[in-house]
Amino acid sequence: RDIALVLLPLLNDLRAVRGSALLSEGTLLLLNLKSDKQAHPEAPVPGEPILNVEQWARRRRTQFQAGLIGWIRGERLEQNLATLASVAEKLERSATRQPVFQLWWVVGAVIEALRDGGLEGGVSVKPTHVGLLIDPELCRSTLDRLAGEAARHGRFLRIDMEDHTTTDKALAIHRDLRKRHDNVGVVLQAYLKRT
Repeated sequence: RDIALVLLPLLNDLRAVRGSALLSEGTLLLLNLKSDKQAHPEAPVPGEPILNVEQWARRRRTQFQAGLIGWIRGERLEQNLATLASVAEKLERSATRQPVFQLWWVVGAVIEALRDGGLEGGVSVKPTHVGLLIDPELCRSTLDRLAGEAARHGRFLRIDMEDHTTTDKALAIHRDLRKRHDNVGVVLQAYLKRT
């Protein structure tokens, strides 16, 4: 059920560019992200071990993570996207169950769009994940550093609104960051009463 949430920041980036209303988490879960293709695992390449998708995922996890971190950092973009595509393709071709196949099919499509320039990457952060409820100043300084790093790599930082108890603090941090960074925005939740 949480698979589609991985795509929410990317879809909202596209919608924002087109001037469309942003999607909430609830709306995204209603989207049909199904492939027309069915899971049909391919035979292994000669000399390749016979592994199921879970075993391949464990074996290639470090490679996928290294490619993802490199892409997020803006390092060797083509090489890191090629690494991600290679892992996604292997897992898509190894999947025997439809939900697993669909996950890697969607991941592959997102990577393809990133490689072809049809999708722009960005950074999306929930303030509570960087200390808002523990120390608002720590949260502000962390988001300030993230905004600077995102700008250095030509990326946009979105601050995700959470529940009503954090809205005012998160918006205050956003206003403060906008004084120094023009690559910072806020994602409002459509289901919050004040929105």
